[in-house]
Amino acid sequence: MGLLLRVLLRLLATIPLVVLVVAGLFRLAPGARGLELQSDSANSPSAASAAEARFASDHLLDASFARQYFHALGPFDLSPRGHAWFGGDHGSPWHGLLAFEFGAEQARPQVRVADELGRRLLLTVPLSGAALALALLCALPLGHWLALRGARADGRACGVLLLCLDALPGFAVCLLLVQAMGPAGLDWFPSFGLVARDPAWPGTVDRIWHLVLPVLSLSLGSIAHLARQFAAGLQAIEGEEWMRAARANGLSRSEALRRHGWRHAAGSLVGLLGGALPGLISGSVVVETIFGLPGLGGYAMEAVLARDHGIVLAACTLAATLAVAGSVLSDLLLARLDARVAHG
Repeated sequence: MGLLLRVLLRLLATIPLVVLVVAGLFRLAPGARGLELQSDSANSPSAASAAEARFASDHLLDASFARQYFHALGPFDLSPRGHAWFGGDHGSPWHGLLAFEFGAEQARPQVRVADELGRRLLLTVPLSGAALALALLCALPLGHWLALRGARADGRACGVLLLCLDALPGFAVCLLLVQAMGPAGLDWFPSFGLVARDPAWPGTVDRIWHLVLPVLSLSLGSIAHLARQFAAGLQAIEGEEWMRAARANGLSRSEALRRHGWRHAAGSLVGLLGGALPGLISGSVVVETIFGLPGLGGYAMEAVLARDHGIVLAACTLAATLAVAGSVLSDLLLARLDARVAHG
């Protein structure tokens, strides 16, 4: 019960964060849609006028800032067709981020933003989850090896290589992988889309084959960063008395690190997980754009270019929610690994 209470209190403490995120995005999100529509009025004045009127109605442009803000925050629809408590006709009582109701797209009024976000997340979440799992599976043994060989020439060379890989921006990693293993290089993996036009394999296998390069692009930087942090953590605890006692009992250096050091050094990795999940989501913007994947990252980029206020607000708030979820998850895992943290 104590653990559940701590989790609930931590989640309740994130509500002010959501309010601040919405307030910031409400001001910073692209909102010059009306100017863009007016520029198109020469070609189709009736369509531009209708779209501009719909935008003004959806976002209460003729209302006060406070009403616009609480309309975007939710959970009540404050527009004329919204909740009856606020003067509406109760046609659509719920609206805003707290109700997970973001209205319709500006370019496609028949498409609800919430439905499209759910469809896009079905690609982005498995993509980011696979990248995170691959990063952890590779970083642990690589960091162990680096801790053992760090003072030797091959260990130092590997450390420099990992540092360079960690410093590379995401788009550079994508382009290097495409040039090396895509159609322009070894032609091992496809570099665009999710399915081939004439797939030689079943649909599921073909989709997995298309996701190899995107997953590698998302995970390579995390592998380099996590491996270096894990190696530093292992090297830091080698001088502890309990590690020397383990060596005195006949364990080799590698066995002592694996049996007794991994659990303690893993705390540094768990602390990084809070930022890894939203980092992968934000990194998916670049990866999905380069590889032409219909995920959340590509959807957010399209919304920014189209100045669709509702989609940008929804996508950024989802990223903030994932950041909070990652932070809570990392705290719980750290408390599980270290009894001193749980007691504190």
